[in-house]
Amino acid sequence: MKIAVEGCSHGELDVIYRDILENERETGEQVDLVLLCGDIQALRNEADLPSLAVPDKYKRLGDFPSYYSGEKTAPILTLVIGGNHEASNYMWELYYGGWIASNIYYMGSSGCVEVNGLVIAAVSGIYKSRDYMCGRFERQPYSMSDLRSMYHTRVFDITKLGMLSSPDIFLSHDWPNGVEQHGDVQALVRQKPFFRDEISSTTLGSPPLQTLLYELRPRFWFSAHLHVRFAARVMHGQISSAPGPAHVPNPEALDLDDLDDESETEAVNKIPPSKTEFLALSKCTSRGDYLHDADLRSRVAKEELALATQWAEEDALNIRKVQIFEQTAPRQDMSPKKSADIYRNPQTDAFCQLIGIPNRINAQPQKTHEHATMPMNGHDTCSPEDEVARIRLAASVRKRKRAQRLTGERSHD
Repeated sequence: MKIAVEGCSHGELDVIYRDILENERETGEQVDLVLLCGDIQALRNEADLPSLAVPDKYKRLGDFPSYYSGEKTAPILTLVIGGNHEASNYMWELYYGGWIASNIYYMGSSGCVEVNGLVIAAVSGIYKSRDYMCGRFERQPYSMSDLRSMYHTRVFDITKLGMLSSPDIFLSHDWPNGVEQHGDVQALVRQKPFFRDEISSTTLGSPPLQTLLYELRPRFWFSAHLHVRFAARVMHGQISSAPGPAHVPNPEALDLDDLDDESETEAVNKIPPSKTEFLALSKCTSRGDYLHDADLRSRVAKEELALATQWAEEDALNIRKVQIFEQTAPRQDMSPKKSADIYRNPQTDAFCQLIGIPNRINAQPQKTHEHATMPMNGHDTCSPEDEVARIRLAASVRKRKRAQRLTGERSHD
C-alpha cells in the first residue's frame, strides 16, 4: 500500500495534492492514502476565522473551503489530525472523528481506524501539563485562553489509545518526549539551535506520547509541529521468543474503507515490533522536507482481508455508511459577527448512537441569535474513567452480538 505522509498543512491542500499527483506521474506509482499530521486549518468560511489560534496577520481561509463546499474533491483518501493551529469550532463538532470534507477524514481528538488492513492510531493537539488532567471546559465564543487550551491534549484522549494493541502507524502533531535521543541530536540542534535548552532539560515533546510510544510500539510514527524533518529509530529491547498474546482486531478501530474491525477470524499470535521508525516532517512551504512516501504491507493475510471486506459489506462498522459527510456551516458567511454559530453535527450523533454513548459534544442548536455554550464539566458530565468504561462496555456488547450472529449463521450451514 502506497502512502504519502505530510507534515504541517497550514491550509495548503492544493499544493499538497499537486505535489503528490506530480510525483505519481513521475514515478508511475499510485498513492493509495494520504496522511496529514496537523495544522490543517479546516476553515469553512469567514466566521470560522476567530476560532483559529494564529496572529491576525496570518488568518486566511486557505484552500479548505473549496473542498468543504464540494467545488473540489480530495483526489486520494486522506486522514488528518489536528494540530495547534486549527478551526477549533469545526474540529470540536467532530470530537470523535468524521468527514470534514468529501474523502477527507478527521481522526478526532484521538482515534483509531483500519484501512486495507493497516491499523492507524492518532491523537490531535499538543501537550501542556496545566491542561492535561482537565476536562473540556472551553465555551464558544472562545476567549484567548480557550483558543489555546482547546488544542491541548487531555488524559482521556491518551487513555483511549492506551487500550489498543500495537498499531501499524501512529500519527501525532507533537513529538513523543525524548524521541530525539534516538536520532542525530547534534544535527537537529545545528538545524534548530533554539531546541537546545528543551533537549537539555528533557522537555522537548509530549510525555504522554512517550508512554504510548513504548507501550504500543507501532511500526511507524509520524509527527510534525516543529517544522523540521527528523528521523529516529526507537529500539524497544530484546523481544522474547515465547509465543505472544493472541492478536484480535480491536473493537476501538473503526472500519474506514470497507473493512470490518471485529472480524471473528482465527486469531494469530504476533509479537509487537522490536523497533519504531519515527519521522517528523516540516511544513508545506518547506520544499522537499514536508512530504514522505512509504510502501507498507498489511500484517493481515490476504485471505483474512478478503473475508473482512465481505463481512463489512453488510456490517454497521463500515464508517462510510455510519458517518456521511454533511455541511453544517454555510460555505460563505459574510455577516459581521465576531464568532461562528454553533452546529450539531449529524456524524457525531451517528457515531454516538453506534457505540451506545450519549452525545455530550454537540450543544443543542438554538433558534435565537444568542450563542449557545459548549458543554462544560459539571455534575452531569462523566469522568474520563466513566467514559472509558462506557466505550469498553459498548464494544463488548457489539462483539458478543456479532459472535452470536455468526454462530447462528454457521449453525444453518
